[in-house]
Amino acid sequence: MRFLGPFDIRFELTKETFEALASLRDASEGNFSRLAERLRKGVQLWGEERLLAASALSGQVRRSAHRPRKAETTETRHEVALFVLMREAIHGEKREAAVECAGAHFGFKRRYVFKALKELSLDPKREQAARGLADTVARMHRAPPTIPLPVLKVKLEDF
Repeated sequence: MRFLGPFDIRFELTKETFEALASLRDASEGNFSRLAERLRKGVQLWGEERLLAASALSGQVRRSAHRPRKAETTETRHEVALFVLMREAIHGEKREAAVECAGAHFGFKRRYVFKALKELSLDPKREQAARGLADTVARMHRAPPTIPLPVLKVKLEDF
């Protein structure tokens, strides 16, 4: 065994300790299922577990009403809304056609796409940035091609 220093603390995490810690963590987040299971089994509870159980029974601690949305979900909704704005700006499609296309592209129903657009419209700064990006891309798409740059033929041996 290697000594890690003066504050080297080692302990064995038993199954009982693990279940107690998991029960405490879940109960503090509002999920009392593990704590209830431990109560039903008649396991001796830690002091913190007893306090959380008493608080839950008296109604002082409740499970949260909803789970917060994941970051990926927010990013996906923003991406879907931006896709619709791009279709409208570049191809001149009407909203319904752009929504149908976005739904087919991402595999979402129309309702989800419309909710993404509504969510984007609730944040004026983000909506303005998305519309600005879509307009800029549309202008670049419609612009005449620029003068082609000469192709440089470079060999790896030159470096």
